[in-house]
Amino acid sequence: TDLECGRSYSTLVEAVQKGYITEAEINRSVERLFTARFRLGMFDPPERVPFSKVGMDQVQSEPHQQLALEAARKSIVLLKNENNALPLRSVPKRIAVIGPAADDPDVLLANYNGIPSHIITPLAGIQQKFGQKAQVRYSLGSTYVASGSALVPGNVLRPQIGAAQHGLEAKYFDNPNFSGAPALARVESRLYFDYDMMEPAVTRVVPRRNFSVTWSGFIEVDETGDYQLGVLRAECHSCGRTDSALFAAHDTILFSDNSHAGESMSSKMSTVHLEAGKPTRIELNYSSTGGGGGVEFLWKPPADAALTAAVKLVKDSDLAVICMGLNARLEGEESKIDIPGFEGGDRTNIDIPQPQQSLFQAVATTGKPVIVVLINGSAVAIQPPKESARAILEAWYPGQEGGAAIAETISGENNPAGRLP
Repeated sequence: TDLECGRSYSTLVEAVQKGYITEAEINRSVERLFTARFRLGMFDPPERVPFSKVGMDQVQSEPHQQLALEAARKSIVLLKNENNALPLRSVPKRIAVIGPAADDPDVLLANYNGIPSHIITPLAGIQQKFGQKAQVRYSLGSTYVASGSALVPGNVLRPQIGAAQHGLEAKYFDNPNFSGAPALARVESRLYFDYDMMEPAVTRVVPRRNFSVTWSGFIEVDETGDYQLGVLRAECHSCGRTDSALFAAHDTILFSDNSHAGESMSSKMSTVHLEAGKPTRIELNYSSTGGGGGVEFLWKPPADAALTAAVKLVKDSDLAVICMGLNARLEGEESKIDIPGFEGGDRTNIDIPQPQQSLFQAVATTGKPVIVVLINGSAVAIQPPKESARAILEAWYPGQEGGAAIAETISGENNPAGRLP
């Protein structure tokens, strides 16, 4: 290994003295590393280096967004296609899109990622591709693992009781204290906020430093039970101090949290009893005194309630697309979790986690045709889907345009192959 990112190589002198490695072997690695740096132009005047002329106007430019889409298209692998189930010969009238990866923006980017201007989830891609001809509906079905959570979907959120529009009312302030009139007020379909992903409507009136946002409305579920609600704040090393507080009915504080940039920002959850058909008021306040930042509104429905809702949706549909797999929190480098199948970033087995197996098996028993889309970075064993799914696509972590590429593959606009990227 020529290069390592920690402190191990500080012992190389002692390793040479003890005969574990030779100075010539070290020199070979140094030469290879510096050859790469020379080729990158790091020791040349900037005017001789073509890379120095690449400006920020190139980032997220239209050609590069198209390149991201092309990469996602070419990475998709067709693993199964029973009786040429794909591409769809005709657009079904009702498509159920389910599974923990169906509408999860974070899973598409994995980790060690940049922040794109937008993310197209599989649900969004399928809605864009087929929404003119089909009724496309979503249900979570299950979390990735039994202890996991998911983004609260817009279809259970309302800005006001009885409102036809889904989502929460967002009020953006140009200060960190929620004071004065909001600089911008609007209804947002769900609470997935990243300042670097906001459109000009927000960034023109809300400063990158010293701002605050409040989201308010009602959550209404179809199944009674104890739901865990909470937030995940983006790990941000330039955000200064950030504060968040989540309130439920009667202004009960589910939790309040503040921390400095660089501190670990794992999801924080609290249990709330929700009754079917009964709206419960929700409010989330978030402020940042640094630059940028982000926050997501998460939930963990009762497992039986999530499964029941998904099966009910599939029974009332003509086609089910299940998006399942893993995410970077489960298989990421030095992950801190220790749960069945996962230990500190390592895999202790390669099966699809049990909640997702149960979801697939329950959906398969409906008799409706099922297409499986896998989103993951490392190997997964998929015995139940292998036997009864009509088609299986491996999409890996496909990036910002991943949902568009998946929808294009289902429609036949993109033709996948059986090779690995």
